Amino acid sequence: MDLDDKEVVHRACPELNKHGILAGFDAQDQPIMVPRKGKFTLKNLLAHTSGMSYPRLNPVLGKWQDVTGHPIFWTGTIDAFNKPTLFEPGTRWQYGLGVDWAGIVLERVTKRSLEDIFQKDIFRPLGISSTELSFYPNPNTVPRIQTVCKRNDAGEIVHSPPIVSPHRTPEEIGQLSGGGGLYGTTAAYLRFLRGVLASARGDGSGVLSKASYEKLFENCLPAPGENGNTCTEDIYIAAGEQVSNDPANVDLGRMEHSVGFPMTTVDSPHGRRAGSGAWGGAGQTLFWIDPRSDLAVSWEQVCG
Repeated sequence: MDLDDKEVVHRACPELNKHGILAGFDAQDQPIMVPRKGKFTLKNLLAHTSGMSYPRLNPVLGKWQDVTGHPIFWTGTIDAFNKPTLFEPGTRWQYGLGVDWAGIVLERVTKRSLEDIFQKDIFRPLGISSTELSFYPNPNTVPRIQTVCKRNDAGEIVHSPPIVSPHRTPEEIGQLSGGGGLYGTTAAYLRFLRGVLASARGDGSGVLSKASYEKLFENCLPAPGENGNTCTEDIYIAAGEQVSNDPANVDLGRMEHSVGFPMTTVDSPHGRRAGSGAWGGAGQTLFWIDPRSDLAVSWEQVCG
C-alpha cells in the first residue's frame, strides 16, 4: 500500500466518513461539526497528522464523548475507534487513534487478523513465540503481568488500575488495535527492535525491506509554518511528557516524526545520536532505537 495514497484508507474504511471535524460546542452544549475537506493517507494515520486524538488527551473530544455517550476505544467494536477529528489531515500533529485505524486498514486489505500478521510475519521469523508476545493473554502469562504503579498527590506509590482487563476472552477483546494491546516480555520486545535494526543490512535478516527501513526514519511532518501547521510545537509538548525521550533532545524545533515514532534531530550528550526514535506506552513500557549507533533499548519503568 502506498503511504501517500489518498483513497486506500477510505476504500478500506468508509465509516471514517461518518464524522467531520469537531469545531466545538454551541450554547446548548451540542457538538459543532465541520465537514472535512481532505482525506486520510496511511502516512497521516501512522505519523499522527490525521486529526485524530484520544478523548483523555483532548478536552474537546473528551466532552464530545461524554455528551454523545460514544463508547470508549478498546471496548471490542470498530465504532468505538471512530470519533470526530480535530483538524484537516496533514496540517497539525496530535497523538491519537491513527495507528489503530492503520491496523484496521491492514486487516481489511489483507483479510487477515493483526494477531495472524504479527505472529507469522513479524514474531515467528525473529524466534518470538505467541507465549512471549500476543494480543491474547494466556493462563500462563496473566499471573505474570506487571502491576502498573504511579505516585499520588502526596508522592506515595499506589497501584494504578489497568487500562483494560487482562482477563478478557478473545470475544470480549473484539477488534484488535494497531496502537496497543500486546502482552509480552521486555526481552521479546527487544528482539523485535533488533529485528527492525537488522533491516538496514538489506539481507533479509530483518523484519522490513531496506526501503521500508529507510522510510521508518524519514520525517513526515510538514515544514514549520507550512499552511499554518503547528506540528513542531504540538509534538514538542507531547514528547516532553514521554520520559523515554532524552530531556536534552526534547527542545522546541528539535523534534520530528516518522511513520513509526518521534525522532530527535541533535546528538545527545547522554549517548543517543541524532535520528533516534523513541516512545513510551501508558503503562511505562518504553523504548528507543538509534540507527546510527545500531542500538535499541527496551525497558519498563518500575516504581517501588
